Amino acid sequence: MCPPAATLHLKKVNSKKPDENQHSVPKFLLQNFSVPLKPAQVMVFDKQDERTFAANISKISCERAYYDIEVGELLLSMERSLQNIESTTSKIIRSVIETEQLPGPDSTERFLLSLFTAVQFLRVPNVRGNISSWNELLKQKLCSIRAQDADVERLTSMRKDEAKLISMGLLEKVSEFVPFFYYKTWMLYKTSKQTPFFIADNPVTLQNQREAEFPYGNLGVAVEGIEIYMPLSDQLSLGILCPTHDKEINKLNQKFSAEWRRRPEVLAKLGNRATYLDDLVEGVTTGRAVPIPPEVVLNLNSLQAYFSSRFVYCTHDCFDPVREMIRKNPLVKGFSSRGHTPGIITAARESSPNSCFHCCSLNAQNFASDGICI
Repeated sequence: MCPPAATLHLKKVNSKKPDENQHSVPKFLLQNFSVPLKPAQVMVFDKQDERTFAANISKISCERAYYDIEVGELLLSMERSLQNIESTTSKIIRSVIETEQLPGPDSTERFLLSLFTAVQFLRVPNVRGNISSWNELLKQKLCSIRAQDADVERLTSMRKDEAKLISMGLLEKVSEFVPFFYYKTWMLYKTSKQTPFFIADNPVTLQNQREAEFPYGNLGVAVEGIEIYMPLSDQLSLGILCPTHDKEINKLNQKFSAEWRRRPEVLAKLGNRATYLDDLVEGVTTGRAVPIPPEVVLNLNSLQAYFSSRFVYCTHDCFDPVREMIRKNPLVKGFSSRGHTPGIITAARESSPNSCFHCCSLNAQNFASDGICI
């Protein structure tokens, strides 16, 4: 059961105050990707127009009355409930950034961070867009089977604010999503200022290297093999992984450790890469940040670009990989508007030469190229 401070409800607003900007990605999180100016600013890449500009964090990932609903004469809002969760979670994330250490597996802080990640997963415009897209797909299907016009209209009519209301209904049930984050394997990834993490307008991203079984997809928070990522700052990213990856990491670590003892010349050739699996095992066990190579950073940043509705953010203009993805496959540009279907994701990933890199482990083939036979 969620503690009182962790619940979300639509609440009556006493007076109809002027519409205000309400953030789908909270300002405290965007602040961690900003440059030290007043007011805080980030660099923005607009996928739709393929342009870059600087923006005040108060003016991005927000919309007027985003969490407000008018019901007759009443004005209901979820903004205050979200602010309560953000206030608590911002302190936890600040501590993670300062210590480069995740909260313990059984701690209240781990639970609250799970709650925040689930909330962030559900609150973004992509969710509302997908609700509308599903309705449109149903309409197309009904038309394809030559359903009566009256039936099509009755089954697929959607009021202007209905997708918004449905999405906020999901947020009210967020406690049902929390276990899918809380009971997974958690890792903290670290990069350098030279190769910073991106954050986007849909910052909780999914990846699964396992093939989907027809007719099901492989992207879902409860699917076996899933990898869930959310950047916390320009140098730290949270990874929430299916527990099967924990076993995979340990298995690969044991296998390569034995190989390196037998062939020390390969160990010398691999350099820092040789300790990567050791670092991953320690990261799972201790919660300490694990330094990752630039190609893995590229993979995580690519996911931010793929899943974004429109905007990608960073401390400076280092968006050439996003431009290259769009050049190779324009589907990346309009990815979210088409819904998160497996076909679109596959097509988008083909635009990145580094999509094969796991963040949970190094693919055995990467080592095979260095002379190790598995």
